[in-house]
Amino acid sequence: MEYVIGTKVPLQRVTVTPFAVSTSECNVIAAITLQGVHLFEVLAAVNRKEAFTFDHRIIPAPTEINELQNNGSNRLALNRDINFHEIHDVFLDRTLSAARTTDEPLSTAFRQVAWSPSGLIPYRKCILATVTADHRVALYRNGCWAWEEIEQLSPRWLQHMKDNNMMTPSHSTEQEHSLIFSLYKNRSYLLGTMALAWSPLYTTSTVNWAWLIMLQRSGHIVIWKAEAPFTGTSLSTFHDLQLADPSILTLYPGPTENQLLIFAGSHRGQVKCWSLSWNQENAPTCNLLGSIIPDEDHISVSAIEVLCSDDFLVISTTKNNAVMAVSVKCDGNGLQCFDTKFAILPGLQLTGMRKLAGGNIICVTEDYLVNEIDLTINTQGVFSGLKITQLMIPSNPIMLCRGMATCWSGDDSTLFMLESVKVAYDHLKCRQPSSLTVYVAGSLEKVTSVLENAESMEKSLMALETYKALNGTNWENIWEMDMENLNNEDNYYLQLLRWFALFKCNACFVERRYDKEFQDDLKMRADKVEFCLQLRHIEKTFLELLNRPSGQLTNDERLNISLAYQFVSTPAVTESDVKFDQTLRAKIKKKFMINNKSSNENCPICQQTIPFEKRENGQCLGGHTALRCRATLRTCFEDTFSCRWCGTHYHLDSGLEGCILCGGSLDSSRTGL
Repeated sequence: MEYVIGTKVPLQRVTVTPFAVSTSECNVIAAITLQGVHLFEVLAAVNRKEAFTFDHRIIPAPTEINELQNNGSNRLALNRDINFHEIHDVFLDRTLSAARTTDEPLSTAFRQVAWSPSGLIPYRKCILATVTADHRVALYRNGCWAWEEIEQLSPRWLQHMKDNNMMTPSHSTEQEHSLIFSLYKNRSYLLGTMALAWSPLYTTSTVNWAWLIMLQRSGHIVIWKAEAPFTGTSLSTFHDLQLADPSILTLYPGPTENQLLIFAGSHRGQVKCWSLSWNQENAPTCNLLGSIIPDEDHISVSAIEVLCSDDFLVISTTKNNAVMAVSVKCDGNGLQCFDTKFAILPGLQLTGMRKLAGGNIICVTEDYLVNEIDLTINTQGVFSGLKITQLMIPSNPIMLCRGMATCWSGDDSTLFMLESVKVAYDHLKCRQPSSLTVYVAGSLEKVTSVLENAESMEKSLMALETYKALNGTNWENIWEMDMENLNNEDNYYLQLLRWFALFKCNACFVERRYDKEFQDDLKMRADKVEFCLQLRHIEKTFLELLNRPSGQLTNDERLNISLAYQFVSTPAVTESDVKFDQTLRAKIKKKFMINNKSSNENCPICQQTIPFEKRENGQCLGGHTALRCRATLRTCFEDTFSCRWCGTHYHLDSGLEGCILCGGSLDSSRTGL
């Protein structure tokens, strides 16, 4: 596969290594941890006019931007519309001065970030767990305009050790924790965290929750439980893995329901696997299953990825410029290795490895040699051979690659590369990241296939941006989707159809094609799909209320349902070819005694009534105008929820988890009306 450049984002000066890029399963695309002074979050934004355009805003002024380009690279597919909407700096007051000669204090530097599963906090956002360079752990969430620190776990772990008399050596220590105090496992080793990882989100009849596991320098793991809605973590237990000099931690779902597999690697070159099991009554227990790489070669393990192939697990690890793959079978009680393959890749040291859809991995070296490795095994767990395919990307010869991430949805259409300028005479400057470059796949057919087979706009976001990068200037060739059977298509198809109508309309505008009739037709398509999605949401709301056993409504719910009843009673709905079950309207009227008298809101500014006239906006008798919530048809004055993708406003009492028009997550905002 060949990749082309999507965009380049300048970053701030930082000083220490290693670097990492992490992607989340929310609308957040990437978080970049630079083991230095800055932590960034890169968000996708969707603009109604430009249809899912990225917009670029960087809070601090950029420094050390590399202006040189490799003129021999193909830049024809450069997408000028892909920028970044928000790059939040966690610590604005910790900018490193260019004249400064010392490293940033360890307490303000980061070595790793990890995204929680979506669902612990409202509106499908994720919690960001961080490990600082001095081995402390803190949790953050992204507020409306700034990062918020929500919890520090290291002080709580310290207090737990004090409360349990673990601060001084004891000869009566339990056998399970016999290695807590030794020459190499003193207090700082027990306190300090090397790596951390989140489990998937688990669901019971009463609560949703996830594990957060910290790998300590002493070889212990500390296990925390986070429940939704998130109010804080609770310490569940800790366990001594008896792993010397740990370096990396990876989690994978176990073979049984209440089981999690823990893979940990060390600076000495070992990789082992443990099982974490739990039930409703007891705290989780941890047991060693076996060694993946038992021998110590003193070559540090820098990355671990786990893939599933039939009844086998394929564990791939990186050491310097080599990849080792091991096929194992795990029943939850033990581990058996079947085959091991070792591949040495050309180039400098490996700086990133990620798994792809279809059972392959992709890895990159410091000098931009990107390789896809086929990890296919047969029914006996034997590798057919590590087939290595070199991927072509336009690279800059004066830059070094410091980290890589792929699109979280699993397709390999997008790569994130963290880069630094190569300065031969200064090793420290050689390790200062200056930009994040996004590469998109050069195969339009592959990207179109991803869009056709996806299930939600959330999973299609990066594929849509890739499509734009490859076809943004050829508006005549933009995918023409079928508008004939809207009533029979699912919501994803309708949202995708709306996106393409808006995108094509914008492409015509950019190309200075002033065909008003054609553009009006495209806008009409987008509006019709929006109308259909709005009616589907109202229909779903009516069904939920009719199935409610109590039949009682709050004042806000009664106003919402009255406005919705008025809307579906208008000729715009009753005479439309868009399907809506009108029998629900009669049932709603009968059950909740909705009268024919129109329900009106009062303007919060002048207290005069706002009659319901149309679904787009409302205006009081005093002339104050406001947008209408697409879900509740309530007017939105000042404080609202707005979609982070398309900017659609929703009432604070809408009760939505995502935008009904594009699936984007919601954030509090002000309309400015």
